[in-house]
Amino acid sequence: VSTEEQAKEGYSLAAQTDKIVEYIKNKGWTYSEIYNDDGYTASNRRRPALQKMLDDAVAKQFEAVLVYRIDRLSRNLKDLIEIVEELAKNGAGFKSITELIDTTTPEGRLMFHQFGSFAQYERELIAQRTALGLEKRLKLGLWPSGVAPYGYTIKNDKLQIAEKEAKIVRLMFDLYLNKNYGVVNIARYLNDLNIKTRRGNKWKFTVVYYILTNPTYTGVNVRGGERVTGAHKPIIKEE
Repeated sequence: VSTEEQAKEGYSLAAQTDKIVEYIKNKGWTYSEIYNDDGYTASNRRRPALQKMLDDAVAKQFEAVLVYRIDRLSRNLKDLIEIVEELAKNGAGFKSITELIDTTTPEGRLMFHQFGSFAQYERELIAQRTALGLEKRLKLGLWPSGVAPYGYTIKNDKLQIAEKEAKIVRLMFDLYLNKNYGVVNIARYLNDLNIKTRRGNKWKFTVVYYILTNPTYTGVNVRGGERVTGAHKPIIKEE
């Protein structure tokens, strides 16, 4: 369960675990291990507990894997099929306790593919809605999403100049434009003055480069190649 899902939908790992353990006991089965990926989304296959479960399948540690819902394993149909095929290759079945899925039977395999398709459809639909929402925010001049760039803070969905950081941004542009400093020398200059990044780290030339090439500082927002006038004040002039 991802942290966001857990907060918004009450999909707590404890609740899922309780339901699965209760199901196992009612069947008269025993379980060898519970695999929890706390704070990870089902759209990501790179999850530590999932990888351990697949390794344990190779070691023949269990006969079947149970999930609360199929989309708790993955929301990507390709990943779902590959994971279940890996389990089957090692003699392990796959079951969902809330859906009619049991890959040890032909009917169950059919239902598995049907539910997997719907899980992927839901994921793509959410992504589409998110993209449309970000596009709308962009056209309104609002900050699309994420952390404010160095030099700004976010207030009421708009960027506001953080003057202490903005002074450093102006200094970088001045060093680059008027004193012919390259990004490596700018980073070295700031570090020699003991000026830290927002996180209190030393400056890297890659971060300096990102700032010098970020059009947000001229008062515009850019996302996906689209460039619109932002609702925020520029830190430097377009010129």
